[in-house]
Amino acid sequence: MPKNQYTEWLRENRQKVLPLGVHYQTLYQTIQSIGKRAGDPTVTPHRLKHTYGTMLSRRGISIQIIQELMRHSSPTTTMGYVRIADKQKVMATNKLLVMP
Repeated sequence: MPKNQYTEWLRENRQKVLPLGVHYQTLYQTIQSIGKRAGDPTVTPHRLKHTYGTMLSRRGISIQIIQELMRHSSPTTTMGYVRIADKQKVMATNKLLVMP
């Protein structure tokens, strides 16, 4: 979705996305400010969502559960958020090698 359409959708659906009445721009600026103080000026709510999905995956949570927690309608969407660590790839490969 182009950025201007996404912004418009957020305005129209703000109560669904942020039910506590917090304006998205306020949330964005707060998260970005915290990131800057922590030494990472690139932090955004969207980047935090990617991190959340990746952390769940690295802890062995199934993609179906991550999909539900992230409220995605498709596992394909969720897979775009999850980054698989090299360690996970090696462990998965090792499991295949030791199977009878």
